Amino acid sequence: MDAAAPRLVAIDLDGTLLDPHGHVPDRSRAAVRALGAAGVRVIMATGRSRWSAAPIAEQLGLSGPHVLMQGGLVAGAAEGDRVWSAPQEREAVLEQLAFAREHGLEPILGYEHGYRAERLTADLRALSWPMYAEGARMELVPSLETTAGDGVIRTFLFTSPGRHAEIQRAARERFGDRLSITWGDEFGIEFLGPGVSKGAALRVVAARAGLRMSEVAAIGDGRNDLEMLAEAGHSAAMETAGPEVRAAADLVVPSSAAEGVLVALLAWFPWLERAIGGESDEPAA
Repeated sequence: MDAAAPRLVAIDLDGTLLDPHGHVPDRSRAAVRALGAAGVRVIMATGRSRWSAAPIAEQLGLSGPHVLMQGGLVAGAAEGDRVWSAPQEREAVLEQLAFAREHGLEPILGYEHGYRAERLTADLRALSWPMYAEGARMELVPSLETTAGDGVIRTFLFTSPGRHAEIQRAARERFGDRLSITWGDEFGIEFLGPGVSKGAALRVVAARAGLRMSEVAAIGDGRNDLEMLAEAGHSAAMETAGPEVRAAADLVVPSSAAEGVLVALLAWFPWLERAIGGESDEPAA
């Protein structure tokens, strides 16, 4: 193994590793498995919850711990395998709920084990995002304010693309750096505890593995990946990412539809071309 190559690779899922149909392409899956066999740790770094990411971890053979819930949770894919989490203070969540009410938005509170909402609007039900396809994981309650102190990791506010910039600006004016504000697209923003990000959580994973951040690689496509791309010693952004995200990365690679993740992995691990081509001469760890 090249001594300069990453020892840990963190990969975003939606818009990055997963193709537009939500699948892991065959060659990308083979590359991830080959890295694991060669002793390189690969983890997911995603906004998804543990149970939504678990099937992907299983097909890729990844044990974790993974960066989940936008960095609010570091855990394995299996229930109970938590390394670190960042629940918010009750007063902070109440202020986030007040902000949502003031702007006519329906909030959803995210916990380690599920979600709570007062109602699911037609807009929310129409979304195909994994967080809203969880059936039994979504609990409808009469009042979110009464449950705000029960370990909320994130507060999600749905925004139509037409209101996203407006709500984002208003949130920054209201909260400043008192909490983390992030988003993966124009359909919502998320509030997390101060300093919480995929980048901060990736530092937790690296430290636990005894690695320096210079030995870590990260691949992503969204604003919510910005911190981890800046933190990692090796980084790649999808060509579909915004200018700020692309500027934070060492490499800009093709879209998820064109297996940009594989392009990044081949740049850091050239031997993968032989491994996924069917040859068995991967280097030893």
